[in-house]
Amino acid sequence: HLRVYVTEKTSRWNDYDGNAYHYSMIGYAFNQSVDIEAGDTWTQTSIWDAVEAGFGDATMDNVRLISAIFNGATQFADQAISTTPVAFTGAQRP
Repeated sequence: HLRVYVTEKTSRWNDYDGNAYHYSMIGYAFNQSVDIEAGDTWTQTSIWDAVEAGFGDATMDNVRLISAIFNGATQFADQAISTTPVAFTGAQRP
């Protein structure tokens, strides 16, 4: 199962002490089952629109993608990576 979490580096939400959370999830770019044989590769693109998702004030410099591929048998993540998006639809960069 592939999950690509769209997160904000510095969250819009705060803890009880008023400190911003970090890497809070604001959506999924992917959340789907995939079949990848050992040694194979899989390529797919996704368009996640911040405005459509209700986060139109999100900015590219504050968004981070965290991807994890989960083993169907164990439900543990076999691989994970974090990256910045290559394109972004939301608030303009300051």
